[in-house]
Amino acid sequence: MISQQDEQEPLLQTLRQTPGYDLSLGLHYAGGNTERLIRVLAVFQRQHQQTIALVESHWQRGAYDALQRLVHTVKGGASAVGAVSLQHAAEVLDGALKKGLPDADPFAAMQQQLALEMNRFLAVISPKTVVEGGAVGAILPRQRERLVQVLEIVEGYDAMAGEQLQQLLHSDTQLAVDHGLQRVLDLLNIYEFEQAAELLKGWLRDHAVDTP
Repeated sequence: MISQQDEQEPLLQTLRQTPGYDLSLGLHYAGGNTERLIRVLAVFQRQHQQTIALVESHWQRGAYDALQRLVHTVKGGASAVGAVSLQHAAEVLDGALKKGLPDADPFAAMQQQLALEMNRFLAVISPKTVVEGGAVGAILPRQRERLVQVLEIVEGYDAMAGEQLQQLLHSDTQLAVDHGLQRVLDLLNIYEFEQAAELLKGWLRDHAVDTP
C-alpha cells in the first residue's frame, strides 16, 4: 500500500530542486505540516492562473489601485508558501508602484520578471509537473526550433542570448520549469557562453521531439 508520505514525496523532491523556492520556509509557514503545505500550494496554483493577465490588464486600463493591490497580494502569497524568487519579483514591482507609476519600459521589465517567476512556480506545483518530477520530457518541434535559435545566439557570444532565453521561458510554462534550462540561463546571466552552449547542446540531445 502506498502511504500518504510516499504520495507527497515527488512534489517535495521537486520543490527541493526548484531554484528560487525555499521548502524549509514553506514548511515553517505551514507549521511543519507537509499535508497543509501541499493544500496551500494547490490553492495558490488555482488562485493565480490569471494573475499575470490581470496585471497587464490593470496596467493597460489605468486601474493602478487594483494593480498595486494585486501585486501586493502576490507578494504576500508567495512569501507564505516559500516562493522566494516570486516574492522578490513582486516586491520590486510593488515598491515601484508605491513610489509612483513607473514608465512603460521599466514596468514592462518588472512585469516580465514577475511573469517569468509566476509561470515557473505555477508549472512546478501543477499536478502534471509533480508527476514528471520538475523536468521536461519530449518537446514540440516549435520548442526545439526556438531553442536552436537561442543556441545560435549563444554560440555567437551575443550578450542578448540570456534575454532571448528568458523571453522563451517566460512564454512557455512547460520549458520554464526545467532545471537544465534554468541552469543555462544562470550561465548566460554571467556571460559563460561556452559552458552555456555545451549545456544547451546536451539538453537538446537528451530531449526527443514529440511529433503529433
